[in-house]
Amino acid sequence: ITVVADVTPTERIAKLKEAKNSDFVLFTYGPLARGMEDVIEWEIEEINRAIFFDEGGKLRNKQTKMYESAWKVLGNDLETPREYAQILDATPYPNDVLVESHNLIDLLFPNQLGPLRARKKKFVEYEETTTHRAGEDRKVRTYSLKNLGEMRRETEPFIFVKNDTDADVDAQLPPGKLERIKYFTMGPIQSIYYQHAVDMTLDAIIDFMNPENENFHNSKFILAALIRQQQAAITPWLFDKSYAVSKDGDEERLDLALDIIESWLNKDTERGKSRGIIVGAGFTSVYGKFKPMIIERFGLKEDQVPVFTGKLNLKQRAHIEEGLNSGYMRIGLFGYKAGGTGLNLQRRCNRVLNLHEMWNPSVVDQFVGRVNRQGQKRRVIVFTLRAEGTIDEGIADKVERKLHEAKEMLDSSKMEVKRGKMSLEDLIKMAGIPSDMIISRLRERGLPIDRIEAPEIEEDDPNLEGGYED
Repeated sequence: ITVVADVTPTERIAKLKEAKNSDFVLFTYGPLARGMEDVIEWEIEEINRAIFFDEGGKLRNKQTKMYESAWKVLGNDLETPREYAQILDATPYPNDVLVESHNLIDLLFPNQLGPLRARKKKFVEYEETTTHRAGEDRKVRTYSLKNLGEMRRETEPFIFVKNDTDADVDAQLPPGKLERIKYFTMGPIQSIYYQHAVDMTLDAIIDFMNPENENFHNSKFILAALIRQQQAAITPWLFDKSYAVSKDGDEERLDLALDIIESWLNKDTERGKSRGIIVGAGFTSVYGKFKPMIIERFGLKEDQVPVFTGKLNLKQRAHIEEGLNSGYMRIGLFGYKAGGTGLNLQRRCNRVLNLHEMWNPSVVDQFVGRVNRQGQKRRVIVFTLRAEGTIDEGIADKVERKLHEAKEMLDSSKMEVKRGKMSLEDLIKMAGIPSDMIISRLRERGLPIDRIEAPEIEEDDPNLEGGYED
């Protein structure tokens, strides 16, 4: 058995040579996510028997580099593809059962279901309504599925279900999911920090547009500024660690999170239950501030509030998983990415608190999937915190549009990936910066006010995803 994971490019090449004499080769999704050609080419050349993809939720979106790489690894563009391949997935489809199941099946059995366009005509009903939001009317297209029996008959030949018991598989699926957005307004001190972060984003945007600046058209700096702005919206402590000792500071987001957790714990006490709560964040250093607040407020022990990050080894991960499933650990603090795979927390946990939203909604879906999965006996409750008038709303709007576009994505006879791009206008809108501020800053720098051409930025730009801590 050869394990090719967490290695440098040089070490990876050595591992690949070693793997030629192995019966089993284990990869993480990292190489596929980055589209490493040496892995892809080696696998196409050397592996001709069987491939298994665990955590199939990572492969539901055709727009991702990971899906494109998996397509190549399976040899779907070759005359002779893999002899045997299987995708393992225990998480219900969170966004669109038709599109996501189609994408997974198409990855293993290309074109066997036919084009997605034709299947949408058979199984989807659309309804268009008008809503008033942000001072303007917007047309919203909603949909519902029809002819479910026929859709099930179409997909059944491609799906193998392994039951833990003899019970019908439907009985193993979660009873449902309740999702709520909890809005709040930042306090005066946090607003000062946040405005400073907005000013930094504005400077980065102007530098990005200025041909005479060294950061001209360099997405790294503008995306880093947006990440900092999001940190300031979460808690000033992420923006300035000296804030931790402030006596007159305000922590509206974390205080609201504590109130929600307290209401859940009180309900447990009333019902004589001891259920776990999992909290998610993309910036795990926030737990350096939040964990002491939890311990003080609820009188819990240090080891009853574990912090789960990508730095943990397998033994530590298993210890936290067992602690939450046994009921001893009451509140688990997770990094979205680290906590998004390889965990089964449905035995005792059914409440999820997202401290903030992520640019990539599938990361949060995977995290929620740790409790919203087969074997869950209770309805899953998911609360997400959102600060009014901040980048939170810009990210939420982008996520909403991204999910809508994913649902509208149509298939073709060949596997084509259409990656999302963000224009400069999209970034400015997401940051919530008024146009008059842009014009004023352009005048201060002596730059022309008319639009300066700028390149579009890839939505999966590594500078964006890399800003989150794991």
